[in-house]
Amino acid sequence: MPSQTFLNLSPEKQDRLVKAGIMEFSQRPKSQASVSNIIRSAEIPRGSFYQYFEDLDDFFSYLFQQVLLELDQFTSDVTLDLDLKSALINHGSQYIEFMLTSHYSQFLRQVLLHADFQLVKRIYQASRWVHQSKNLDQEKLLTYFEKYLVIEQKDIGNFIEFYHFVLTHCITKALVNHWTLDDCQELFEQRLQWLLEGTLRREILND
Repeated sequence: MPSQTFLNLSPEKQDRLVKAGIMEFSQRPKSQASVSNIIRSAEIPRGSFYQYFEDLDDFFSYLFQQVLLELDQFTSDVTLDLDLKSALINHGSQYIEFMLTSHYSQFLRQVLLHADFQLVKRIYQASRWVHQSKNLDQEKLLTYFEKYLVIEQKDIGNFIEFYHFVLTHCITKALVNHWTLDDCQELFEQRLQWLLEGTLRREILND
């Protein structure tokens, strides 16, 4: 995480380094990124970079956290006013829009294409479906899910996690194949229907 020296910089200087980092990590995976490219773009000495962050991984973690904070601010709070399918579509649509159209889209593309499980889990944990707003009572949220799902209360967290991985899968496919927002949304709604309604033929299910 950033040192106090970095936090004491003016917003303009912080922003310049952040933009240089986003540009570098948008152009290549973290394993191929270069401090030299970043400091050249930010126009700072190498020594200054290491006064601000321990290393490249530390800097990447900071940038990634800032992107997740913006993602959390972009998506709406969980609402209990809609039926579950509509609420998930509403949340997923906002999530997809941020991932594909924000100025972080190329950064996120590199992250998702080269992510390990821990990075994907951190994206999941940024979701408002996991960290609800302070105005949303946890007991009311569980009651809401119980109204629509046949699973036990202890498994609701697993359902939310599975939903999020379905969503991330759709976004990753869209980023890899350079799909439009509408293409990704269509795939997401299809996969969501599979998740909520199943894929087994009803005549077979009833046998």
